[in-house]
Amino acid sequence: VIVPSTIKKINAGAFVNHTKLEKIEIKGGEKTEVAVGAISNCPLIYDANGCFIIGDQLIDCRHDGEVTIPGIIKEIYWDFSSATGLKNSKIKKITIEEGVEKVGSFTECKSLETVVFPSTVKWADGFSRCSSLTTADISEGCNGISCYAFRGCNSLRNIVIPSTVTTIGYDAFWNCESLSQIIIPASVVEIGRDAFGGCESLTIYCEATNPPRGWDPKWNSSKCPVVWGYKATKEAGE
Repeated sequence: VIVPSTIKKINAGAFVNHTKLEKIEIKGGEKTEVAVGAISNCPLIYDANGCFIIGDQLIDCRHDGEVTIPGIIKEIYWDFSSATGLKNSKIKKITIEEGVEKVGSFTECKSLETVVFPSTVKWADGFSRCSSLTTADISEGCNGISCYAFRGCNSLRNIVIPSTVTTIGYDAFWNCESLSQIIIPASVVEIGRDAFGGCESLTIYCEATNPPRGWDPKWNSSKCPVVWGYKATKEAGE
């Protein structure tokens, strides 16, 4: 099947249950939007741009050990990792390009070491129990870190919460036992229960001078050391 560049969007249900479909070429590339449910229950097919469509998702597999989720995919389904086989793959890095708006679940991708979120993803979500994940790069523009987002990522060491984040969900960093420090910007007005539970090695640096009203009383249930007014303290020492 050849989709010409004049087609700006492939609608939901366009290619469903085509079990003999071997190849689809999207001439418009990233300018052609692929809707959720556009291509489903089809075999693994390849387009001319070096991308695989698995289920109804288009992913770039040209680089060994890395996967790029292109911006033409607006939403990534819940439990995407199981559907695509990424859970048991050797993928070490996932880059989510600008344009993607919602990330589903990459739970238990055991070889994954790095994930890069674009500014168009408003909620960082879906990487619980990725046991090799060391770095999560969250861009300015993200509004929140979801419940369970990085729960059980016991190798996570590097994460920066951008100043656009207002909410950190409950259990967001539960049992991230390798995380030694994290800075919570003043923009964060809500933190859920046990957000940092089980983070035994963690020191938390808060730009706020005291807990905002929206922070759950048990947000720091593991009683990690907390430095309040961190930004003000740092500037005072310069």
